[in-house]
Amino acid sequence: MEIIYYTINPGGNITAIVTNNIQKKYRVTIAQQILQSDKYIEQVGFITMPKNKKNDGRIEMAGGEFCGNAVRSLAYLLWNKKNKKKLLLESSGYNKKIPATSDSKVSTISVNINDFSLKKIEEGTIVSLPGITHLVTTQKMNKIKTKKLLKKYKLLTEKASGVISFTKKAKNIEIKPIIWVRDVGTLYEETACSSGTLAVTYLLLEDKKTNELIVKQPSGSFFKVLLKNKDLVLEGPNVSIEQYKMYLNLSSLYQY
Repeated sequence: MEIIYYTINPGGNITAIVTNNIQKKYRVTIAQQILQSDKYIEQVGFITMPKNKKNDGRIEMAGGEFCGNAVRSLAYLLWNKKNKKKLLLESSGYNKKIPATSDSKVSTISVNINDFSLKKIEEGTIVSLPGITHLVTTQKMNKIKTKKLLKKYKLLTEKASGVISFTKKAKNIEIKPIIWVRDVGTLYEETACSSGTLAVTYLLLEDKKTNELIVKQPSGSFFKVLLKNKDLVLEGPNVSIEQYKMYLNLSSLYQY
């Protein structure tokens, strides 16, 4: 079977989006094949039919998690194909529609703060979003420390979790996201993280320190998050989009 996918750079965290209609039982293995084929790809999502036909599209991640950058990438792809700027999207790990916009330069997503919760811990704060949970801290982190913290707080069993360390630089925030996806078995020092950016913003909003943040990603890109009524609106750059093809024998991929 010929697999057609696009690689999209939404300001870091390069995402592959597969456009074929792929059964769930094949997705993890296909994702692993794509990840192994290109060291710059950090995650893989699959376009599926939206559950609500009124919505414009749906993306399901290989691990079943919610990924803000993947939703932004889908928005950019749909704008590129259909020239539609305002969109209503769906995602795995999130049971509500996600308002999004896109054009040639930026894409945005909007999520309601009522879907967030937080819990103070010794090392920082656990911020729970639909489909992913982040441990937000000011401590310096690496993969080994991240795995230990996720294990300590029983977050390795979640579909996806991460440790987001952040520092304050002048008026901006800088983050270092390290993200675990259980079913795919990946632990990445991601070059950008929308959900991690939202988690940090939500935490600082809870501390009543700001209603808008500019967050620098490891890629060097800047994401802007604005609190608008009860929604966090995240904006980040659209950098590039490219199409690829890969041939796979699906019958050999079935996991018994």
